[in-house]
Amino acid sequence: MAPSCGDAVADWIERKLVHGEGDSLGQPITLDPFQRYILRRKYQYNPATGRLLYDRVLVGMAKGNAKTELMANDGIARLVSPIAPLSPNIPVAAASWEQANRLFGAARLAIEESPELAETFKGSIFEDRILNPIRPGVLARIAAIAGTNDGGLPSDCYEDELHEWEGERRERVDVVLGNGLKKRTPRAVLPNGQVILGGQQVRISTAGDNPNGLLRRLYDHGRKVASGETLDPRFLILWWEAGEEHDLDTEQGLMAAIRDANPAEGSFVDMTNLTDRFHDPTLARYEYERYHLNRWSMAPDAWIALDTWMGRRHPNGLIQPPKDTPITIGFDGSKSRDSTALMGCTLDGHLFEIGVWERDQWNPEWTVPRAEVDRKVDWAMSQWDVTLMYADPPRWERELEDWSAKYGERRVLAFDTAVGERMAPAIGQFHDAVMAEKPALGAVIRGLTHDGSPVLARHIANARTRETRWGLVIEKENKDSPRRIDAAVAAVLAHYAATSPAKTVDRTLRLSGGPR
Repeated sequence: MAPSCGDAVADWIERKLVHGEGDSLGQPITLDPFQRYILRRKYQYNPATGRLLYDRVLVGMAKGNAKTELMANDGIARLVSPIAPLSPNIPVAAASWEQANRLFGAARLAIEESPELAETFKGSIFEDRILNPIRPGVLARIAAIAGTNDGGLPSDCYEDELHEWEGERRERVDVVLGNGLKKRTPRAVLPNGQVILGGQQVRISTAGDNPNGLLRRLYDHGRKVASGETLDPRFLILWWEAGEEHDLDTEQGLMAAIRDANPAEGSFVDMTNLTDRFHDPTLARYEYERYHLNRWSMAPDAWIALDTWMGRRHPNGLIQPPKDTPITIGFDGSKSRDSTALMGCTLDGHLFEIGVWERDQWNPEWTVPRAEVDRKVDWAMSQWDVTLMYADPPRWERELEDWSAKYGERRVLAFDTAVGERMAPAIGQFHDAVMAEKPALGAVIRGLTHDGSPVLARHIANARTRETRWGLVIEKENKDSPRRIDAAVAAVLAHYAATSPAKTVDRTLRLSGGPR
C-alpha cells in the first residue's frame, strides 16, 4: 500500500480540535478507526514524486456518522496544520447557504471551542470565512445555488450533501471548483521533510433519490473505478451502504444492513435507536433506507426504476434510425413551466430523442422557443417516413393545426394526455414493453429499446404513478416540482402511435385560438 500522511492529519486533529455542535460540544476529539481509515486513504501519496494519489474523493455513508464534521476538521488541517499548503484557499460548499453553513459552522466551532486554537484565531473568524492567522490562507463558505465560485483558485474544496446539488447552476459550481483545482499544484512539507503535492475535490453525501443527478453519476463512476471496469486512478470512492442481500423484515437482516451503512455503529451511532427508527410508522420505508442505510431509493410510486430502464438500451447501440425509416413521433408541449419534447419510435419499438427543450429554472422569463420546435418537426418529417404523430394539444393548438395542414391530417393527431381513458392504456402498453424479455445481442428483440438519452432516462425516473378507473397514469411528484416528465410522456405517445395507431382521424385537434 502507498504511504500516507493521513495518520499525521488525524493526530493533529485529535491534539488541536474539539467537537462542535451536539452532545460532545467542546470535548476532545478521538477519531474512530473508520475515520482514520478515510484520512489514511485520502492522503496516500507517491513517495517518488510526493504527489497525492487522488485529486477527487467521494465519501458516502448513512446519516449521523459525522462525515461532515470529519471533513470540516480535515479542512481546518489543510488550512493551518503542518500539511497545509502555502497560501491555502479552501471553499466549503453545499447546495444552499444554510447547508453550506453546516460544514463551515462545524469548522468554526471546532476552532472557537478549542483550548489550543481559540486564542490564536481571535480576529480571524468571520461570518463566511476563516483566515489563517499566521500566513495567507482562507477557508470560505459558498453556496452552489449562487451559481458562481467565490473561492478564486482553490487549493482544496469540500462539497457537502451532494445529493442536493440539483440543477444546471449547482452542477456548474462543481465543475468550476474542479477546474480551479487543476490550475494549482499546492505543496506542503511534512515534519519529516517529505514534500506533498496536490489538492483535492472532496465530495460528501448520503445516497440520493435522483437517478440521473450529479451524485448518482459520480457514484456509478466510482463503482466502476473500484471494480476495475473503468480506469480513473485519481478518483477515490469510500462508500458504506447496506447490501441488497439483507432481509430488512428480519431482526438479523436489519441489524446487518445497519452495520453495513453505519461505520460508527457501536461507537456514537446506536443500534437500538436505528432499529426503533425503522419501526416508526411516521417514516416511510424508502426514506429510512436512503437516510439510514445509504441505499439509493425512490418513492414507492415511482413508475420505472432507472436500472430497469437502462437495461432496455439497444443492444447494438442504435441511436437514431437511418434516413427514410418509417417512424412515429410523440410530442408533449409546454409554454414555460415545464419542458417540450419530441420523441421518435420505429415501428418495431425503438425509441429515440428528436429534441427536448427544458425550462431554465434560473430564468423567470424563459419560454419554449416555438420557432425552433417548429423547425425540428419539419426536419423530422423530411428525415424519416413519419407515419403518425401523436401530440398533446394544450397551449399548442395552433401549431398542431398548422402541422396537420402541412403534413396531413391523418399524420398529425391530437392526443390529450389528461384524458385517463386514452392515456392509461398507452402507459400500460409502454410499461409492459419495458418489462418484456430483456434485449440481448444477436437475439430477437422483444418489447422496446431506446437510444440511451440521458434526458429521457431522467424524465422516466422522475415519473410517479396515480391510479385511475382506467389504470395507472403518470405525473410529476407535484405540480411545482422541477423534476420534469415531458420526455417520458412524449415517449409514451410515440410508442403508442407505433404499436396502436389510430384507425380514424381524431378531429379534436380542429381547434382555433387557444392559449399560446
